[in-house]
Amino acid sequence: PVTMGTCVGPTRHYAFALSQLPGLGPKQARANLAENPECVISYVGYDLLRESWIAGMPIPQGISELDVTGLTPLPSRKVKPCGIQECAVNLECKVVTTVAMPPHHILYVCDVVGAQVNAEVAARDKPDWGGMGVLAIDPVLEVLVGPGESGNCRLYYARMDMESVEKGPEDIGCQGNTWIGTFEQWIAGEQARGKLTDVQRDEVMALRELWEANPDPVANAEVKARLTAWLKRIAEKP
Repeated sequence: PVTMGTCVGPTRHYAFALSQLPGLGPKQARANLAENPECVISYVGYDLLRESWIAGMPIPQGISELDVTGLTPLPSRKVKPCGIQECAVNLECKVVTTVAMPPHHILYVCDVVGAQVNAEVAARDKPDWGGMGVLAIDPVLEVLVGPGESGNCRLYYARMDMESVEKGPEDIGCQGNTWIGTFEQWIAGEQARGKLTDVQRDEVMALRELWEANPDPVANAEVKARLTAWLKRIAEKP
């Protein structure tokens, strides 16, 4: 999986946890890590806030979040998963410890075995930001989950100047008191915004069902392409 993370300390180890809310099923990253205990930690700056929010939507297993968001895969050198080209820092990691934290969390401790850093950010590592060049990407930190002015539950972000708090975009995602939810809730929210007619919603749901019945990217390539195209259309900025 490609995990969008935030800044870490100078050690080689990076820890992150995956939460699993009741009724929503396991996160895709958990299934991916069970299959291959490797990942890439990609630092997200403010300019990628929207894309990071969209990547967190309940996109069906096997449909690439990078395809839906329009981000570019960055081939890794030491692990199988790819990084994100638009992210200035990509840490290639191997899981060394997995700790179950009942009832809804799993903690992964990873060893950073490789890194790819944008040359411009690396060049500014010492003179800018008190010697911490990674702050030049204007990283965002998750600070709150709560309702916005529309009443829809959203994830809020703080920028490193600590004076500005941003939230996920209102034009995509579940409505009401759910900030991620199920695929059905997501599509219902998009239909309520007028992005889908009843017929189009039924087509998207049917494609999801066909894809989940046979998530083979070769044998079921047409269904994958059609479902990806619909999700990209839904994700387009108004």
